[in-house]
Amino acid sequence: MSGLVLIWVALLGPFGALDDTFFWAHMSQHLILTMLAAPLLVLGEPVLMVLRLSPRDTRRKLILPVLRSRFVRILTDPIVTWVLFAAVVLGTHFSPFYDYSLNHAWAHQFIEHPLFLGAALLYFYPLLGNSPGPNPVPPARRVVSLALMMAPEAFTGFFIYSTPYVMYRFYASTDRPFGPGPLADQQLGGALMWSSGMLLDTAWLVLAAHDWLRADARRTRRIDAAVARDLSRPRIRFL
Repeated sequence: MSGLVLIWVALLGPFGALDDTFFWAHMSQHLILTMLAAPLLVLGEPVLMVLRLSPRDTRRKLILPVLRSRFVRILTDPIVTWVLFAAVVLGTHFSPFYDYSLNHAWAHQFIEHPLFLGAALLYFYPLLGNSPGPNPVPPARRVVSLALMMAPEAFTGFFIYSTPYVMYRFYASTDRPFGPGPLADQQLGGALMWSSGMLLDTAWLVLAAHDWLRADARRTRRIDAAVARDLSRPRIRFL
């Protein structure tokens, strides 16, 4: 529910009202969709909820075959999802598509926003929570993937922040009733992605590391229990 509320805040709240005027509001939308709403939706485990609430025949004939299909296996592979998410982050900000989406509201609403949210959902799906899927990801790989995602986010934010000219012509020609000028606005948006993106990614990294430690603790308890059972068995001595 918190993920859905954040999507509403990003698209229909103040950020949605200001995204055509200020670059920092547009960047805030992307951060909320990708680094807050998407992982929270994944932690809500909607696929597991569907499995629990569906009739047995529906699970056996429809849902489980889809989850075990080769297409889903490839689509949820952590390497594939990392590359896809990084490509969306880098490709949209460093291509003419960004300006195009700003000048065409339909592309902004029906292509850009679903692209960011969809790529983030795919990326976080195998890394957070206990969502069912064909690719069980070891805890160590989850932590590594989340740590490596900081690289494209930091690079994008730092490049936008340090660029000495306005990268997106749409914002250079936009009338601003208040707030910073085009270049200062761009620097603020770049700083938000550079700092806030890494900060939020660190939070999910800590959560994944916590799950890793809990998994190790559970494995240790299982081993200790097995050793204790073995030691408690009566020994037969042969004279």
